[in-house]
This record gives sequence, structure tokens and C-alpha cells, in this order.
Amino acid sequence: MRKRRNYHHWKCDPDLPRGQVRVTLYKSNLAPEKTYGLIDRRTLSIPDIINRIQDTNTGVTQGMMLLCARIFREKILRLLSEGYSINLFDTGILYPAVKNGTDMTVQKSNCTEARFKVSQEAQDAARRVRIAEVDVSDTNPHISSVESAPRSDAEGVLLRNRIVIIRGCRLKQGTDSSGIYFVPETEQGIPSVNKDSWLRVPYYTIIENYPKSLRFYIPSGTETGKRYYIRVESDVSLKGTIQKKVNTGMSAASVIIQAE
Repeated sequence: MRKRRNYHHWKCDPDLPRGQVRVTLYKSNLAPEKTYGLIDRRTLSIPDIINRIQDTNTGVTQGMMLLCARIFREKILRLLSEGYSINLFDTGILYPAVKNGTDMTVQKSNCTEARFKVSQEAQDAARRVRIAEVDVSDTNPHISSVESAPRSDAEGVLLRNRIVIIRGCRLKQGTDSSGIYFVPETEQGIPSVNKDSWLRVPYYTIIENYPKSLRFYIPSGTETGKRYYIRVESDVSLKGTIQKKVNTGMSAASVIIQAE
């Protein structure tokens, strides 16, 4: 089992062998010590399916099948709006249902929704799928590079009074719970655990704030000639919303601040 990075930008390999899928494990918000698995979807549109049919059955033209599919779609939606349940090619029943929690004694409109009951035949088909690989999701910020702009000639050097650029993923800053910190390197060559020594980048000095990149100025309290690790804390979820949990990432190597 391996740790997956950038999974929110990663797409299932279209060349996976037929009948095999990838599964990603996520931590449960209700029980952090537990995980749940989701299959990474490879969604096919109706035109995609028609193209595959054309590979083995050329008796009907692609245009005719697309026309039939559009007619079916329009009629299915019309019948659903009229209160009918529809058997979709024996894969399951699409039907209107009352929304959960609706008080029918006071609400008679805008209280229904579409649901789908999978058929046994479709369940049997899904059970034949095999798991090719299991990944573990990583929601923490990942820092791939830290450099000055304009860039310094030396690797791992940040020049005073220049903009710092961090590249990676899941970096975006949200509320005051988020933060970018310069963490001093200890004599042992590791990040200091003394939070009082950490220097936070003031939010007003952040001039670019994206999931894949941050641009900001070096905090005034940093010392020239001293080495720091860069720590990024973010309370922005993968969907771009604010969450209670704060995820943390640290640069793999320290950087040194030098005068221009």
C-alpha cells in the first residue's frame, strides 16, 4: 500500500486492465482511527459507450444511436417529472421519492428528489470488479520547492527583501487557523519544536494564495545567515471550503536567508 500525492488532481489510468479499479482510503471524520475506501471513478458518457459499441457492432450508425440516446434521455426526464418510475435497461429503477426529513403536513412542494435502486443484475456485475491497487489519501500540504523571485543563483537560498515562492499542492491559506511559518533549524539539523521560535508570515504580506503556489515576503524577524524550514498550515479542504481540521506540511530541506 502506497501513499498517494496530488490525488485530487490525479485521474484513473485509462489503461487499467478491464475489470480492475483503484481504491483510495480516506480517514473517517466520525472515527479518525478508521478509514473508508472509495473506488476512483472512470466515468463514461453515452457517446463514449456508443463508440465502444461501434467497435464490435457496426450494424447501426453512430449518429442514429446518438439520436436514440437523446430521445430516450428527454423522454425519461419527462416521465420522471410526471411521477413515473423508470426501469433503466434492467440496471435499476429511477424513481421520485420524498426528501428525508420532509414534514408532509406543512410542505407539499419542492420536497421530492430522484433516487435510483440498483438491480440485482447490476450488483452482480459490480461484484466482478477486481481491485488493482489501494492508495492512501494525503490531505496535508506538500511543498515541492521554495525559492526567491528573482531566483537566487544558489540552491536553498532566500534573498532578503525578495518575494518567496512556494510551489506544491494543498497550500491555500484560509482563516487565521492557517499560516506560513519560518521554523528555525536546530543544531541537530531538524526543525525546532519550540513554537515560540517560529516566525509567522503576516497575512497582509501574502500576495498570491493558491492551492499550488504561495507568494509572500520574508518575515522581518528572521535572521540573515540562519537556516529555516518552511511550515505551511491550511484549513482549506480539497474542495476549497473551510474545515475545522488544520493540515500541516513541512519543507523537506531547510533554506538559508542571505542579504542581496
